[in-house]
Amino acid sequence: MTEAQRDRARSIRHIYDLRSTIPYDPDSDSAYITDDVEILSQFAPALSSRILDVGCGLGWHLERLYKLGYTNLHGIDVSRSSLDAFQARIGSPARESITLICDDLRSYRSEIPFDVVCSFLCCIGSFGDQGDILFASAIRALLKADACFVMTSFYREGVSDLVGEFKTAYAKNSEVILNTTSKFESLTNEMVFNQKITKTGDLNETIAVPEERIRLYTVEELKAVFRRAGFSEVSCMPECKLDERNRPVDRSAVLLTIARHWG
Repeated sequence: MTEAQRDRARSIRHIYDLRSTIPYDPDSDSAYITDDVEILSQFAPALSSRILDVGCGLGWHLERLYKLGYTNLHGIDVSRSSLDAFQARIGSPARESITLICDDLRSYRSEIPFDVVCSFLCCIGSFGDQGDILFASAIRALLKADACFVMTSFYREGVSDLVGEFKTAYAKNSEVILNTTSKFESLTNEMVFNQKITKTGDLNETIAVPEERIRLYTVEELKAVFRRAGFSEVSCMPECKLDERNRPVDRSAVLLTIARHWG
């Protein structure tokens, strides 16, 4: 990686280290996690499938997969704080069954390839053009022949649903609020997120999260990134529609991408 790419990685790590301090209430996103896992299970029908969750963060998807009986689970994230929070939350059986890796995916190597690699609300678009291709190439190198990468991400055609101001109460007692302001910059095709974590009550502090910029690719641009990374087949489904049915939760701003490499 170049020094500029390393700087981006350090910035992303700092952002997610800060977010890991939020006392997150999983019930707020439970329906989305359920939907993500239902999509993933269609590409990993065997409970013994070797699965890698890229950017696993606090591990909500891995925990759900574990509870469904999957036995060969791995997660990778650049944020040590997020992984530590995940390990502190789950019980010892799950802790011993899920392998967690603190590393940048672009420098990670595995002697044993994976049946499925997944990433939900993936950070692709955060690394610059060449960095995103390197990210996708690293994923391809981790897959078995004919295996697939399952990814959800924001995309340019869904940008109107992302712009605005949002306030989320993350603790059930509402003592921790995440204020998010997002805008789209058409000159760079980037979503710009500015966030503040406000802790009220006895905590009484406000933490500014560093600005996060994510390039939004069009469907065709995203397909080109994966083809340049060496994938053989790329399918993109707006609103995460695997078929004609609507998803059970709102996915208007989200794209589902399935990328395969025939080996």
